[in-house]
Amino acid sequence: MPPKDSNALARAINTLLDDPALREKYGSYAKERVKRKFKREVMVKRIIEVYQEVLKKTG
Repeated sequence: MPPKDSNALARAINTLLDDPALREKYGSYAKERVKRKFKREVMVKRIIEVYQEVLKKTG
């Protein structure tokens, strides 16, 4: 979907409103992605990497 395209956004929303199976599929994919990318271990690792990068630049 092109950025700042309200018509495309409206069409996408209407597609999801009209298609329960597609909503379920997208919802399941989103839930799995969140579980994979935002679990505690992953987030802690990313935060440590950010701190290490900051320390490299200031130290």
